Amino acid sequence: MNPDESDGSRPLGAADLFLLWAGAAIALPEIWAGGLLAPLGLASGMAAVVLGHALGVIPLGLACVIGARHGVPAIVSTRAALGLGGARVAAVLNVVQLAGWTAVMLWIGGQAAARIFPGAGTREWTLLCGAMTIAWTLGGLHVWRRLQGVSIALLAGVSAWMTALLIRDHGWERLWAARPEGGMSFMAGLDLVVAMPVSWLPLAADYARHARTARGAFRGSVAGYFLASSWMYALGLAASAATGTDAPDTMLVGLMAGRAVAAALWIALASTLTTTFLNIHSGALSAQALLPRVPVRALAAALGLAGTAFALVIDPTKYEAF
Repeated sequence: MNPDESDGSRPLGAADLFLLWAGAAIALPEIWAGGLLAPLGLASGMAAVVLGHALGVIPLGLACVIGARHGVPAIVSTRAALGLGGARVAAVLNVVQLAGWTAVMLWIGGQAAARIFPGAGTREWTLLCGAMTIAWTLGGLHVWRRLQGVSIALLAGVSAWMTALLIRDHGWERLWAARPEGGMSFMAGLDLVVAMPVSWLPLAADYARHARTARGAFRGSVAGYFLASSWMYALGLAASAATGTDAPDTMLVGLMAGRAVAAALWIALASTLTTTFLNIHSGALSAQALLPRVPVRALAAALGLAGTAFALVIDPTKYEAF
């Protein structure tokens, strides 16, 4: 079959993949990463954001093309280069790193929710984030398609409101002139931006394999991630300049407190769902390469529970350095 011809067994169009990767990008870690660029200043920071994403999404899009053309999960596609034994090693490493990133995402979501709505503690919010994300993951492809569009529309609306409040309350001139302390070279900032889209390479084919065409997989994935992630980085950069912190929960409180606690809580919880379920599902696919007789849903539930437990008992911030 021509890679650009539609396969009726594959339900995802370019718009579906646009929403999928936009959902992955609208997340607190992206806002936080943008805040780390604040020492560059707004002008250089924005240049790093745009250039870094332009460079980083190309490998992501090409990985999606591989998935769409061959219709296999990412970990299976490594067998051609690494052999069966090498692919198993890659699968083990991928399960470990995705369980770790699941914990990091749930911990960030729990921390942010507890800061925004202190009626419950971090532990309770982390458990809620874990339970909701596991349920979202187990819903499967058709549930993702229905819910992702609604969630992304609401997340984009709240993000747009945050952006408008930021500009209204602080003004372009003040934001443009702000330059927090701390040194960072432009190339270091560029590296920080490129790393984010490239970090999704081990997962890309897991979703693009359901794409109707390779061309649609490339266009939808690249456009969705580039636009949403660039926006989140820019929002974090400007918010850090305005609030004097790069902590995402502090930024949200500083920008939204007293106006719309519910909106800030929504972006903390929903962005955790739309991003973290990708880690859990792809980790389950890698685990199934090691345990082919175990259903993906069972492995996803196990990985989600492991990530939640990790987030509760270990400081996940240390995992980033690892």
